[in-house]
Amino acid sequence: MYVIQRSFWLFIGLVLLWSGCKKFNADGVSVDNWSPDVAAPLFTTSVTVEDLLESYKEEGASIEEDMSGRLTLVYTNEGYSVDLAELFEVIPNIEFPLPDNVFPFPYELPNNIDIHFINIKSGIINYEILSPFFQQLNVTLRIPQIAKDGIIFEETFPVGFLQNNGSFDVSDYVLTPTNDTLFLEYEAYDASNGDTMDLDGLVGLEFLDLKHSYAQGYLGMGTYETPRDTIEVDFFDYFSSGTVFFEEPSLEVKIKNSFGFPVRMLFNILQAETSDGNVIPLANAQLADGIDFNYPTLSEVGQTKETSFVIDQNNSNLENMIGQPIRYLDYEVEPVANPLGDTSIIGFLTDTSAFSVDVELQLPLYGRAQNFAFTDTFDVDFSELDFVNSATLKLVTENGFPMDVYMQLAFLDEDGVVIDEILNPFNHVMTAAPVDGDGRTISTSRKETFAPIEDLRFRALRNQAKFVVLQGKFSTTMEGTESIRVYKDYEVTAKLGIIANVDPL
Repeated sequence: MYVIQRSFWLFIGLVLLWSGCKKFNADGVSVDNWSPDVAAPLFTTSVTVEDLLESYKEEGASIEEDMSGRLTLVYTNEGYSVDLAELFEVIPNIEFPLPDNVFPFPYELPNNIDIHFINIKSGIINYEILSPFFQQLNVTLRIPQIAKDGIIFEETFPVGFLQNNGSFDVSDYVLTPTNDTLFLEYEAYDASNGDTMDLDGLVGLEFLDLKHSYAQGYLGMGTYETPRDTIEVDFFDYFSSGTVFFEEPSLEVKIKNSFGFPVRMLFNILQAETSDGNVIPLANAQLADGIDFNYPTLSEVGQTKETSFVIDQNNSNLENMIGQPIRYLDYEVEPVANPLGDTSIIGFLTDTSAFSVDVELQLPLYGRAQNFAFTDTFDVDFSELDFVNSATLKLVTENGFPMDVYMQLAFLDEDGVVIDEILNPFNHVMTAAPVDGDGRTISTSRKETFAPIEDLRFRALRNQAKFVVLQGKFSTTMEGTESIRVYKDYEVTAKLGIIANVDPL
């Protein structure tokens, strides 16, 4: 069990089952005046809020405590990160022939991206030349828009008859398109006499795996795909009916961004799915318009900017939505680069640019519940209690929680048929502690509960019972009409005693 440990409900219910169905400890019980009725303490224990919520540390959810000791359940997911390679390819892989010795190749990128310059991190330029001339040629390849330390890219190399291949490493060069154009030039000469030779249409180039370390310019207006994600909310997994209302729930969207240009995040999907399959959309006016990321400027290259947006009862229907038995929060976002399409905004991206999105649901343990029902099933074995004929159990609780708890137990045979029920109808086993005007308990409430099991009933349980179904329900103070807070120091103490009719030794 995730939200409230199984050990808690097991404690409340199975203290009525002889502390785990083991023989009671008769040490210290005098037998000088033997009586077939023996009274003995079986169980004394205390459970705190910290004990009940310990499972959150193991299952991914967490508990946060403020300076006043008030607690909040925090549901989060692992989030996701989108890096540069998933969004941008500013130097695409291209191959093409040169139809002339000066060829203006259009350097056009999608979404009206206008690159001012790119620092090339790595990559090569391949060439292939099919020379129809038997004599050796010398070919010079020149690309004025690619330079290193101010010197343009220029390579001269020999070319023989028919097919010639080669490549050049352009790492650490700077690519600067001119009006979205790269001018590719070649010159071919007879090696023996210097005569100009025509290789138009016979020279092919390929830009292969050119990666950048930095790019600057107007980086276009466009949308990009991101993965759909969910947050599992397991609070309601073990509760079958009743109502619960959380005060002051919030949903926080946290964004980290190192892209150096405006990005707006649109929520295509933001909804809750309930345990019965219903879908409840989250309504928020600002989310409908999108959230604008903070982003680093040209003077902040390498920095990561954070953006946080909080959805709560003041700006959405979140409070009413959380009042339903939700299982998942489901969301899908769509980032839009340069959403205003302002081409005067000069931005940048680096080879490490990325953004991440995390969504966090915060449920303060502050609210109210009415007949909030839970159920669970456990294995039992009474076969070792053959010396007990009948018994009456006495449970005493000192409750520091501001909630009333009602419970009943049903015993089943191996076929799932009910043999007997204890505390039927639901028995009031814990009384809510009184609270002050802030919903904090001011004292504990004591409650005594007796559970007699006569000899015929006990014999049937001993011979046939294989399972026990624990059913319970709880309500906060004033029958669930008053909101309360849960603090870390809340505690319940329970003492179980038995008066057993046993066979003489």
